Amino acid sequence: MFTFLLIANLALCLILTGLIWTIQLVHYPLFLNVGKANFKTYETKHQQKIAPLVAPLMLAELASSFAWLLFFCKDALAISTFQFVLVLGIWLSTFFVQMPLHGKLKDGYNYNIIKKLINTNWLRTILWTLRSIVLVYTILN
Repeated sequence: MFTFLLIANLALCLILTGLIWTIQLVHYPLFLNVGKANFKTYETKHQQKIAPLVAPLMLAELASSFAWLLFFCKDALAISTFQFVLVLGIWLSTFFVQMPLHGKLKDGYNYNIIKKLINTNWLRTILWTLRSIVLVYTILN
């Protein structure tokens, strides 16, 4: 069961890491080029299409990380705790930084908010990348 949870956690993390890098390097920078006339529609459709993709993956990642911490912390206390703290950091950033910024963008194009979204999203990008590295290291050792 430990191996299954670890591999499931790794698979979810790698998928989300790839997704966040795509969002960071492609999607969010393209927000700057959509233009004011089409931006509200673009932002609404972005949120409608990305949420059903990301939400289940993030929930599964949270659950698998928590299960690993809860059931196997005695086997890998430092790593499982560190992993769970990284997941919590991602969730906190998502709900208290990125989601409110997206909420502001529903009103229309705002260069400063888009730049803030791009800049603050680096935190999630780094946290997911770090999780991936630590999980790969854990599995290989």
